Parts: sequence; structure tokens; C-alpha cells
Amino acid sequence: MMIARSLVIFDVEGTLVDSTALTLRCWQETLQSFGFGFPLATLQRHSGQDGHDMLHALLPGPHAGRVVPRILEAQGQRYRDKYLPRVAAFPEVRALFERVNRAGRLIALATSSSADELDHYLALTNTGDLVDAVACGEDVQYDKPNPALIEVALLRAGDVMPEHAVMIGDTPYDAIAARRAGLAAIGMLSGGFSSHDLEASGCIAVYRDPADLLARYGKTVGLQA
Repeated sequence: MMIARSLVIFDVEGTLVDSTALTLRCWQETLQSFGFGFPLATLQRHSGQDGHDMLHALLPGPHAGRVVPRILEAQGQRYRDKYLPRVAAFPEVRALFERVNRAGRLIALATSSSADELDHYLALTNTGDLVDAVACGEDVQYDKPNPALIEVALLRAGDVMPEHAVMIGDTPYDAIAARRAGLAAIGMLSGGFSSHDLEASGCIAVYRDPADLLARYGKTVGLQA
């Protein structure tokens, strides 16, 4: 009888690479170029949320929908041109992935990043050879908190059942998406949200960053062994 393998699904931006502050500044500049001014604290509350959902929540008036596609395109281009080269990997990401592998678990990524951005992040973290499945923003119509990215990752990892998987991310939207897909979620403080925010969204445990999770891996709820 085949034994089902378990799966650890990681978000990428803000979880494995230090991109949150850069992304927020990129959003702020892009919105300002369209005449919309928002403080970074306001944008932080939407960090990790589907871009369409974020913009419809932020922008006033019935005509906002007309400008949303242009803003999204401009933000993506600005980020790739100006900010992507400045992103750095968090310490110990590869060591964490190696620890997951030693425990006999598969690894998947579920990220709203585009494919070219994800390739850059995999190079930064030096983890491409340790990843079993990937779902990125180009694979789905809606990003988190919609569960579509996680569902694609489950399928591509070998049709893993949700009860055999856990999602690790840095925003409440990761945890909400995990819950909607039937997974447990673990939170990271590296994306700027508080422990309270992450736990209120459903995280069963919260860690500072990948190095902190690695240091306490054997005692982590949902990842023991």
C-alpha cells in the first residue's frame, strides 16, 4: 500500500525573499503616478492580497475599474525594472528546504510572482533543485486569498490531499487561502504583519523568518519529525 507523502507549500515574496518593503514602495510610486496617494501603512494592510482586490478596495468611485488594469501593468513593469534587482534572499532558506527534504516531505511554491520573477527568486535562494512543484501568478486568474494557487500546487505535487499539506506564508491572505483550500497555515513575521494578525487569520504557529523556523523545526506544530 502506498504511503501518502506530505507537502510543505511556501509563499515566496516576503517569506523566502526580503521584498515586502520594496513592493510597497513600488505600489506607492505607481499609484502616485496615477494621482492616488496612500501612506505605506495603508498599503501594508493589503500586502499579499490579490492586486485587483486591493485596488478595488483602495480606489474611490465607480470608474476605478477602468484604470485598474493599467495600474497593475505599470506596477509590474516598475517592480521588474527598479525593484526586483534589489531583492535579497532571507538567510537559511536552502538549509530550511534541505531540512524539509530530510523529513521526507515534498516542497511546493505558491506565489503570485510572475514566472520570470520566480526564476530570479529561485536563483537568489539557490533552491531550484529542492522544489517539487510550482504554482505562480500566471497559472491562475485570482491570487490569494483565493485558494487557486494552493490548489494548483497540491495538484502539481502529485495530487496531494489538503490534510497532508501545510502552507507557510507571511500574510493573512496566505493563511486565509490555506484555510479555504483545507490546509493548516504557519505564519512568518518577515512580511510586516503582527503575530496577532497572522494568528487571527488562522495560523497555527508564527515564526520570525526562515532561520527561526529552521532553528525550531523539530518542535513546529504540523512539521514535527
